[in-house]
Amino acid sequence: MPKLERMSIREQVLKRIRSKEAGWVFTPSDFLELGSHYAIGMALGRLIRAGHIERIARGLYHRPGQHPKFGRMPPTPAAIVAAIARRDGATFRETGASAANKLQLSEQVPMRLAYETDGQSRRIEAGGMKIDLIHRRPNQIRRSTPVSQLVFSALRERRSVKGGRDEWERLGALLSEADKRKLLKDLPLAPAWMHQAIRAIAAERGREARTNLLEVGDPKKGRPR
Repeated sequence: MPKLERMSIREQVLKRIRSKEAGWVFTPSDFLELGSHYAIGMALGRLIRAGHIERIARGLYHRPGQHPKFGRMPPTPAAIVAAIARRDGATFRETGASAANKLQLSEQVPMRLAYETDGQSRRIEAGGMKIDLIHRRPNQIRRSTPVSQLVFSALRERRSVKGGRDEWERLGALLSEADKRKLLKDLPLAPAWMHQAIRAIAAERGREARTNLLEVGDPKKGRPR
């Protein structure tokens, strides 16, 4: 019976890259079980020259996707941050302005790309973008679930802005029932001034679900304004 030829490291790396969705951002650390750091670096260099991948910054690579109308699609900030998180073992969450926009509490698109992290503060320049990483204490980042982190960040951003009467009800409708249960479970991890709004968001209907931002309270004083 003939022996099967063993795949080269380059072929193994390419196979893994092709198994991911277009737009995937990665680092050599995503392949280290396939060979030495030097061998992985050589394989990635060959794949760049062959046009399979792009280097978007030192140690950061991208599998570009193609849009039928707009052509080559650049990497997203979330994909870049996810690659760094895997490499460094750090945790990231979106800042308040971005979270508020994603949860439809604000129509303003943030001009500054920024994420909070339990790693060190620094600026990343990759794919033509500048992304600021802002250090926060690990207990502020790691303990709550991602959906809770998103809501907490959005509430911090919106605490001094007048919300519509049905704003929290709309946000509650946006979240799944599982998300709401996680949000209530993480309630002790949020500052006291957020608690009323979080309960309103998690409520199904009724008076509590229609709490507006003026009833949330002053984050500095911890009591309603």
